[in-house]
Amino acid sequence: MSGELKKEMYTTLLEHAPLGIFKINMAGKFVWVNLPFAAILGFGSKEDCLQALNGIEDRSVHYVDPEQRNQILFSVKGKKDWQTHDVKFYNKYNNTIHVKLQIRFVSEPEEAKGYEGFVEEITDKKEILNALIQSESNFKNIFENLNDAIFVYDYEGKFLLVNNSACQLLGYTHEKLMSLNTQTISKNSYPSEEENVINSYGTEELAQSEQLLFGSALISCKGEIIPVEANTQFIEYQTKKAILTTARDVRERKYAEKTIMQAIMETESRERRRFSEDLHDGLGPLLSSMKIYTSMMLDDPDLKPEQYRILSKQKDIINQSIATTREVVNNLMPPVLQTHGFIAAIKTFTAGIARVHKLKINIDTGNFENQMDSNSKIIFYRIVNELINNTIKHAAAKNIDLFFGINNDIFTFTYRDDGCGMDFEQAFYTKKKGLGLKNIYNKMNSINGKVRISSAPGKGFSIKLEAPVVIGT
Repeated sequence: MSGELKKEMYTTLLEHAPLGIFKINMAGKFVWVNLPFAAILGFGSKEDCLQALNGIEDRSVHYVDPEQRNQILFSVKGKKDWQTHDVKFYNKYNNTIHVKLQIRFVSEPEEAKGYEGFVEEITDKKEILNALIQSESNFKNIFENLNDAIFVYDYEGKFLLVNNSACQLLGYTHEKLMSLNTQTISKNSYPSEEENVINSYGTEELAQSEQLLFGSALISCKGEIIPVEANTQFIEYQTKKAILTTARDVRERKYAEKTIMQAIMETESRERRRFSEDLHDGLGPLLSSMKIYTSMMLDDPDLKPEQYRILSKQKDIINQSIATTREVVNNLMPPVLQTHGFIAAIKTFTAGIARVHKLKINIDTGNFENQMDSNSKIIFYRIVNELINNTIKHAAAKNIDLFFGINNDIFTFTYRDDGCGMDFEQAFYTKKKGLGLKNIYNKMNSINGKVRISSAPGKGFSIKLEAPVVIGT
């Protein structure tokens, strides 16, 4: 191939290259550009581009910033290695163009001595990058200033990202919190065997869930239990699977709920007592008086058979009414609970249940001797009622065990049956089925109690309750 043909071929390749190509002489003037280079600056021909670049009379107009151009030429002068720079160009419409410039010094031959290089327009990329940087800055600003604590962690429970609110809520520095894991700072506040709520969800089955919504508790650096409302989602973070949990401090709300619950229970207890006393002191004597007068009438020797039959029937109805009233009074506020104490009331109640439903109910009072304030007595009495009724309705159990104890002013009650058991989560979160369990949980929450439940289909049911009590009689 002749030299002229080679030159023509290389010239054609340079003219149609996807990048802008240029040559600059030692005096700093452009001596050659290809058409893509001219197009980058908004010119339709190479000639117009070269004339504009080298023949500018108005020195206030620049296609390349003179200072930046001189710095680049100075930095590459005498060096054969390629250098890369991000440079601002200005097209003929005076619009800013961002280009990536690759340039080197050419020392041979002497007539070609100067500079040569390539330019690639990156204006769109630059704008996108700037937009991403701004977007990331905006996101970071929002992320760090949200009131809710945010935790991002992997399936092993290792923290990948936390915000300022998380650090402030728990009292840790950012560096210290990032060195911990989910098991260290989280605790379940719902009645469940699992202690961790923000947990190391290491199973693919759980990872396939889109969202979990639950209440939980976090542990501060000082060991304070902080109830939170947590919302968990499975996400991708830096191309890896991760878990994002937002946690909202609900201490004030919990305190308000607890105060309301205590007021409701106290009001309920007070009204039960009042209604029970009204029935006992009002309706009870009236029914007793009716029974006495009816008995006196039945003793009349002049009664006709029909009259005797009617009065006998009336006496039977009065006796049933007295028994029903006594049962209602006992259910509302068992007199034995007030007169003989908590354990006596429990034994009286369970004895009747065991007899009617053919259950074996074992009671172990341990070291407990009625050292409980009246409000706690009523709460635990109602809970025992609720649990036994649930066993009768749903468990088909033959044996029930009740254990009572007290240690350092902490009352402990454990209830077990050998029934059919249940799926705890399904039972607790089902609207109708879980109502009894939620009532127990709410009652315990009102007195700062703890609830632990253990149950599975075919394995019976067990619940352990603990609460601080005011020593009373």
